[in-house]
Amino acid sequence: MKVRILVFCMVIAVFLSGCSSKPESASSPYPSSQGESSSGGSSSQPAGSEEQTGDGSEPVNYYKYNTYLELLEYLRETYSILDDYFSLVEYEDEFQLLTGNGFDDWPLNSRVGMIHSALLIVSLDDVLELTGEEPYYEELDTIVKGAIPAVEKVDEVLEEIRDYVSGGDWRTDDYAGAAALHTRLMAVVDPFFNYCDLMSDCVDRMEEELNAGTTDKLLQDGEMIAYCTLISIQEAEDLIKLIYADGNYTEKGVYIQNLEEVSAARDDLKEALAQLTDALNDKEERRKVYSINYSREDDKNSQYRRFSNYLYTAKEVGSRADELLETASKGEDVTFECGVLENRYSSLVDCYNDYIVG
Repeated sequence: MKVRILVFCMVIAVFLSGCSSKPESASSPYPSSQGESSSGGSSSQPAGSEEQTGDGSEPVNYYKYNTYLELLEYLRETYSILDDYFSLVEYEDEFQLLTGNGFDDWPLNSRVGMIHSALLIVSLDDVLELTGEEPYYEELDTIVKGAIPAVEKVDEVLEEIRDYVSGGDWRTDDYAGAAALHTRLMAVVDPFFNYCDLMSDCVDRMEEELNAGTTDKLLQDGEMIAYCTLISIQEAEDLIKLIYADGNYTEKGVYIQNLEEVSAARDDLKEALAQLTDALNDKEERRKVYSINYSREDDKNSQYRRFSNYLYTAKEVGSRADELLETASKGEDVTFECGVLENRYSSLVDCYNDYIVG
């Protein structure tokens, strides 16, 4: 059986003011302002977490939603650690190593329980409490209620595997301990995979609607740097999803079979990045974004440094996309190039969150 992988998806964890709305439909992915909390009252959220709707209605509070996005990144880190584990151990009920070097080839033991601590600002118990508080996200709240106990069970076993491997007992017990831990892991891993995929799909759908409303409002308001950044981010996401399309990802690497589609998506991304570059170089547009509205070209000027980083990041995303296509056109593995592209894409998301939203 092939090792499961998590389709790449980066989500923007904050939203601009004045760009959200609340449809009345109960099936809408937007938060519901009605309903009763399990604690009998509404939640108290930190200052600055409410977003004005722009239509005179009550503001939408995105603190809960943003916390859910942090939880999703937490789930994906566990998913990634499982990928590491199943690169060495067969994804079957019975324990069976895939290499002849035991666990010497597992270099990421320290990731279990360490990186996780930096991914969530609040505890998993606190996130679970949010499911009963306003605003309500009917589908997402239900998924989170199941995802948290699922990931806790997996993390518990992974931490024991980490201690077992780092302690070296597998060298002397003929993998008896490894087999026992593997049996426990296989008993809890499939529900976790399911909840991780469900949450990713749900967030993707919510992000698509939320971003559509955001980009329309930005264009209407003439906020071209913010608008072009979001369009570039969306085009980069489309490109990366095509790179990981069925048939491209193999045990030996990533080999692009849908080269024409990927090439067209690269062209769309380059066009969006060109428009972003033009907007960044437009003095009038920069005046609308305080964080990069520099008064002089001086590396000691923080606003100029931010502008320079923004411009460099946009250029890097395009350059890395070109390098990926060049490698793909030769029929070669693009795993490395895609990893670098994802990294630059993540930097562009950071620019949006740090410089536009603040």
